[in-house]
Amino acid sequence: MKTRKLTAAVLSALCCALAFTGCGGTTDSERPELSEPGIVTPERPTPPDVTPPEEDKKPLDRTDIYIDDADDKPILPPASFDDSEKYDYSNVTYTNRLGSFEKNGETYKAMIPTADIALHYGVPFAYGTISCTVRSNNLVDTGLIFGATPAPDGAFNESGMVYYFYFLGMGGSAYLGKWDGPKNKWSALVVKQLGAVNANKDYELKVVLKGNYMVCYMDGEIMFGFKDEDFSGGTGFGLRVTAHPDVNPQSSAVGVTISDMTVTSEYDYRTDKQ
Repeated sequence: MKTRKLTAAVLSALCCALAFTGCGGTTDSERPELSEPGIVTPERPTPPDVTPPEEDKKPLDRTDIYIDDADDKPILPPASFDDSEKYDYSNVTYTNRLGSFEKNGETYKAMIPTADIALHYGVPFAYGTISCTVRSNNLVDTGLIFGATPAPDGAFNESGMVYYFYFLGMGGSAYLGKWDGPKNKWSALVVKQLGAVNANKDYELKVVLKGNYMVCYMDGEIMFGFKDEDFSGGTGFGLRVTAHPDVNPQSSAVGVTISDMTVTSEYDYRTDKQ
C-alpha cells in the first residue's frame, strides 16, 4: 500500500513539474486553429505585358504562342497523344459546385453575388473545342473552365484543384488564367485588353485545346495562343462567373448569363463568327 501511494505521489509531482515547465501539453486556447478546406479566393494578378513584339524581334519558331498578326496563321500543333476517339457531349450536364446557376433552356444565369461555378467531370474534354456565349458586365469575370482536375475529396475544394479559365474579364479583356491549388498560385497567362464590356451585347468565347496548346477566340477572332509547359492534364470543364467586390463594391455576378455551351472533340480553328 505504501509503495502504491509513493508511486502515485511521484507521478503527481512529475506531472506538476512538466506542466510548470510548459512540457505538459497545450491548452485549448494555445492550440493553433486548423484551416478548413474550401474555396480559395486568390488575389487577381496584374495582367502581364502582352504587347506584340516588333517585326524584327519576332521569334522564328512560333510554337509557344500565336498572335493574330497580319502574317500569322494559327499553328496546328502536333498531337502527342491519341485524339482519335470522338466523345458524345450531347447529354452533358453541369453541376453547381459553388454558388448557383439557374438553368432555363440553354441559358445559365448566375444567382449568387460573389461566385458561381458549375462543372462536369463525366465525359472527358481532353482535346477539341469548347465555346459559349456570355452576356456580362464591366465588373465581373465570365467564361469557361477547362482542364480541371477534381479535388482529392471529390468536392469543390480549390486547394486540391488545377484548372484553366478563359473569360471576358473585368474592365473588358480576353483573359486566360490558371489556378494551381497544390502550388496555391493563380496566374494570368495571357491577357488582351478589349475595352469596356457592353452589358447589352453577347460575346462569343471559344478555346481550341490540342495537347498543351490553347488557342483563344473572342467573337470569331483569334485573341492569342498559349502553350503551358506544366499542363494540368485535367479533363473537367464548365462555366464560371466571379465578382470582385474588393475592387468595386458594386461588383456582382447576379444576372450574368452563359448560354450555348458547346463541346466537341473536333478542332475548330475557324475565325468566322459562329
